[in-house]
Amino acid sequence: MKTDQTLTRFGIIVTTKVSKKAVVRNKVKRRVREIIRQHLPQFKKGFDVIVFVLKGTEEKNFHEIKTALLNLFKKSFLLTND
Repeated sequence: MKTDQTLTRFGIIVTTKVSKKAVVRNKVKRRVREIIRQHLPQFKKGFDVIVFVLKGTEEKNFHEIKTALLNLFKKSFLLTND
């Protein structure tokens, strides 16, 4: 969602459908947060982004999550040209 703010904000949602264990949900959330942090300067400014993590993500490694998430951000035109 486009906002009139000068920064882009992120919300990360990992439900109990992903895993009943809080440790697993927090691990997935930390991975997504780190991917966003690494690419934060490349994001367009002034957007509110909600990342809803789907079931099965907890079985992926960091690189697979990173590839999928960056592809989604590129398809939604949230990343500036590298």
